[in-house]
Amino acid sequence: MTISKQEFDNFSNLILEKSAIVLESGKEYLVENRLAPLIKQEGLLGLSDLFVHAQKSSKLLTQIIDAITTNETQFFRDIHPFVVLRKQILPDLIEKRKSKKELRIWSAACSSGQEAYSIAMSIKETFPHLHDWKFNIFCTDISHAMLERIKAGEFSQLEVNRGIPASLLIKYFKQKGTQWMANDELKALLEVRHMNLAEIWGHVNTMDIIFIRNVLIYFDAEMRKQILMKMRKVIAPDGYLFLGATESILDTEVEFEARTYDKTVVYAPKAR
Repeated sequence: MTISKQEFDNFSNLILEKSAIVLESGKEYLVENRLAPLIKQEGLLGLSDLFVHAQKSSKLLTQIIDAITTNETQFFRDIHPFVVLRKQILPDLIEKRKSKKELRIWSAACSSGQEAYSIAMSIKETFPHLHDWKFNIFCTDISHAMLERIKAGEFSQLEVNRGIPASLLIKYFKQKGTQWMANDELKALLEVRHMNLAEIWGHVNTMDIIFIRNVLIYFDAEMRKQILMKMRKVIAPDGYLFLGATESILDTEVEFEARTYDKTVVYAPKAR
């Protein structure tokens, strides 16, 4: 199967319309490779046939979005943000919220939830004495398939090998065949919701910390600005925003200021 220019344009426009993700020229192989299993599964003739059927099936359209969306993630990815979270950010907010005893953390576009589970382990390991606190980690993603994975809390040997120290793996996961299952202690901290960041958001409660790491790079400049503006509205005045190591807000003019902790840049809302 070789993708034509028209077929690539059809799917790149469809993905842009439904998710705001930009598929630039040169990504033809990605569309072709990721949609091939879906074509086979549905017994279709090829990409053009898949595109026609997608216009009439919301389920098939959802499967296409799931297939195209990049779900690259890793436990404790780039480690430094999680060190800063444990040593600076969480202690600061815990002191400020000691009368309320509640923290709300959002892991946006979190794929299979490895980031969210990393945050949960960071909390449990660093503040095991805060039994009477309520920690909510909100996990959102555009992919329904990924959300089901988060709820299951099931990861392969390769996935857990790519970031979880052995001591934490044994403490918080149970082996089941070739898979590892997160324990109920971690799962209890997570709340899973479907969200397309590019669409109008429903009600979002005030968040103390927002992780949206290695996500904005998939959107154009205007969509990045819109998403960050909406996040500025829902983040607490003394909250913190984590982006990916190669991402910044410089081209968005959104009201955040950069703060550097060791090797990590974290953004805080500017005072209004």
